[in-house]
Amino acid sequence: MSGRKNIKQAAGVAPEDPGLTPSADQLRTVAAGIAHDLNTVITTIYGLSELALEDVDDSSEAAVTIKKIILAADRARSLTGQLHDLNLTTSYEPVKVSVAEIINETIDLLTPSVPPDIEVSHCIRTPDILVEAIPGKLFRVFMNIIVNSLQSMEEGGGRLVITIDSVRTNKGENAGDEKEFAVIRFEDTGKGMDAATMAYARTPFYTERSDKGGTGLGLAVVDRIVREHGGTLKISPAKESGTVVEVLLPAVVFGSDL
Repeated sequence: MSGRKNIKQAAGVAPEDPGLTPSADQLRTVAAGIAHDLNTVITTIYGLSELALEDVDDSSEAAVTIKKIILAADRARSLTGQLHDLNLTTSYEPVKVSVAEIINETIDLLTPSVPPDIEVSHCIRTPDILVEAIPGKLFRVFMNIIVNSLQSMEEGGGRLVITIDSVRTNKGENAGDEKEFAVIRFEDTGKGMDAATMAYARTPFYTERSDKGGTGLGLAVVDRIVREHGGTLKISPAKESGTVVEVLLPAVVFGSDL
């Protein structure tokens, strides 16, 4: 099944109707409904698993299995968080956060799951740069991008290089009005994306990994969060092989207050 078919089916659009394309509002509504239903199921799984855990010896094989079920429920709850973000209307107050700290926390969390044939390195050229952001959302942005890179290299190994830098740019808002942006660059040596995949990469529910459990939510959520923070998400092919993803976020000007 192609990524485009996945989009239409998720929005309740018949695949044989090529003239009907789901709107962003339709997709967000679908996402909210899925998130609600999944949370109901996950809550039930949590409750029953915790009850079962009380009835077995903590060192038994049954306890180990039940704990794995609870861990899987945790991962499912993370997915519902991504679905919720697609339909998010609640506002949270941003704070000044260190980009380097969030990147380091994300790498530390994911390092145990990185395959041995994949090298992850990072170069922090601007260690003190700050942005105004909601820390949990910024963490989700970095986590989704890194996970996507790791998945693109899972069959043949490779290298992911993460760079934090800054740049002064216009973004086309006002001629000559340059602002400083934090630039977080992720470059991998994975299989990369063809032109069609790159064009649809940010579209909710679009995935080329449906046979491997892909949801098509990762970059859609990333793009939405970055735009909510006044930033820009750029996706391009790497020079030799792989993909480059850049996140540009407005930097905090020294002496400014939130």
